[in-house]
Amino acid sequence: MLGIKQDALAWELGEDWNQQKVSLLEQKEAIEPILLQKLSLALKIPVEAIQNFDEEKAVNIISNTFHGTQGLINYNPLASEIN
Repeated sequence: MLGIKQDALAWELGEDWNQQKVSLLEQKEAIEPILLQKLSLALKIPVEAIQNFDEEKAVNIISNTFHGTQGLINYNPLASEIN
């Protein structure tokens, strides 16, 4: 959901981590508290966000927030430099 690749997360977690180990971690039903704290720091989100994560709710929030380009501002930072 955060768009972080497994390799990048493994790098953030330390040298004893790799993409395959992160992949296995994603399949776990429960994560030990110490590892949960490391993940929280690496992802820069609160532990509670991981503990209370509900994928269905997250997808609903995202889909209900953005509908095509509705609500998005058409911003071109180069346009102000041209004038």
